[in-house]
Amino acid sequence: MQKFELLLKNDKLRLYYRLNFFVIFISSLLFFYVVFFTQTRLTERQTFILSGLVFLCLMIVAFDPRKKKNYVYAGAYIILGFVWIRLNLYWLAAIVLLLGVLFFLSIRKKRLVVDSDQIVYPSLPKKTFHWSKLSNVVLKDGLLTIDQKNNKLIQQLVDEQASSAHEEEFNKFCRQQLQKPEVIYLQS
Repeated sequence: MQKFELLLKNDKLRLYYRLNFFVIFISSLLFFYVVFFTQTRLTERQTFILSGLVFLCLMIVAFDPRKKKNYVYAGAYIILGFVWIRLNLYWLAAIVLLLGVLFFLSIRKKRLVVDSDQIVYPSLPKKTFHWSKLSNVVLKDGLLTIDQKNNKLIQQLVDEQASSAHEEEFNKFCRQQLQKPEVIYLQS
């Protein structure tokens, strides 16, 4: 059984990483404001430890020489969530952790899987397209086009270096799948 995996491009990765840093930076500034300019019930030792954790988290994210290491960002969100919980600001912890989850969903690698039964599109949740519901599937010049029979069209750029498909081979396979007769099961 032939199977193709296409890695879809995510052109907004750079923007997502910048927004991520902005969220962590603003959360850190808000933490320092809450700890040093409001009446918090923390001892000096707790304040020092929590401030050190937040500062360390911010510096690692800001000056990480191996940019885009996702475990660094995960650690930053977990530390900030823990700090907000420790300060009994649960709603801020929930917001920070929700933004962390959204960040990780936005930067994940999107793999489109095409086989003889179906096409699995990496949306959230994953969409499955059966060949009988499609009118055309074409990969041309790094642009994947999925044309459904209900006149919905999906076009997505493909990362050609990371994908396992060659255009001619992929298009030939898709034409063969689209030309197969539909199997209709009759109940007796």
